[in-house]
Amino acid sequence: MDYQGDSYRFWTLLAPHIKKNGEHAVEWISDDQYYDDQHVRFAFLFDRVGDWNEAEKMWSEILNAREARLGKDHPDTLTVMDNLAATYMNQGKWKEAEGLQVNVMEARKERLGAFNPSTLTAMGNLAVTYMNQGRWKEAEDLNMNVMEARKEKLGALHPDTLTAMGNLAATYMNQGKWKEAESLEVTVMEAMKERLGALHPVTLTAMGNLAATYMKQGKWKEAESLEVTVMKAKKEKLGALHPNTLTAMGNLAATYMKQGKWKEAESLQVNVMEARKEKLGAFHPDTLAAMANLAFIYDKGQNKVKEAKELLDASVKGMQQVLGLGHPTTIYYMQVLNMMSQRESSTDSQRFV
Repeated sequence: MDYQGDSYRFWTLLAPHIKKNGEHAVEWISDDQYYDDQHVRFAFLFDRVGDWNEAEKMWSEILNAREARLGKDHPDTLTVMDNLAATYMNQGKWKEAEGLQVNVMEARKERLGAFNPSTLTAMGNLAVTYMNQGRWKEAEDLNMNVMEARKEKLGALHPDTLTAMGNLAATYMNQGKWKEAESLEVTVMEAMKERLGALHPVTLTAMGNLAATYMKQGKWKEAESLEVTVMKAKKEKLGALHPNTLTAMGNLAATYMKQGKWKEAESLQVNVMEARKEKLGAFHPDTLAAMANLAFIYDKGQNKVKEAKELLDASVKGMQQVLGLGHPTTIYYMQVLNMMSQRESSTDSQRFV
């Protein structure tokens, strides 16, 4: 299944009917009836339309059935384990994802060898989870191994090699290695454009990654140009409320904010926050990040200090609960909230002098 526009629109229409049919079927189908192929197709569909909770239910059921019938280390079981881990990642359940991905990677290493394409894919997936937990060095080491192995086996411009290159660039970016990140990302984007086309989802992801690196270096115009292209393409292909579209909107909002375009930034960020609350829940990491970003806009550009502090406080409390006190993102926003509170206290004291 891919993300072509017509297919995606059809899936969004089909998904509610499949869910309703499943709820009705529970009443009349016995518990021992299980259709693996059908469940896999439905799980993929829910995954593609961003209904992560329903996808998780389906993948969990498939995994349990395959473990019972085929064994925990069977290749087909490991594939489903990887799919369930990916769904956990989309929900921000990093620990659950990591546990499954370590199992998949070790099992494939033992069965297939360290340099088998399936093993390398498992290593790359685990690296992404490490990145989302702020474990940059561990992620960098895995991504470097994957990239070098794919270069040797597949060539420097193979799509899988380019994906590994992009993942390595992301670890560089999060460690402040801007030049190294930019160099890799430009290579990836140009190669993807040539191979897949300028509006292919993978190319758009590469564009978004490069835009993020431009932002970190203060290259606002270059970042904005790429992000507008990405957002418009994702809106057209996936719809305005798809998680990937919302990520693109949030990125563009951040670039507007850096340029002092507060009204444009606020408009986008409010849409992102409300849509994520509805689709992902109030305590999903992406929702919490959107709340924090909107708080910045209120504080820096709109002079809505009270609203900003309340919003950021709610976001930080959610991050402490979901990500943990030691996560880099939680620590960062706690520091920002502390500075905001100190500034507010200082302002209040000056009023009474």
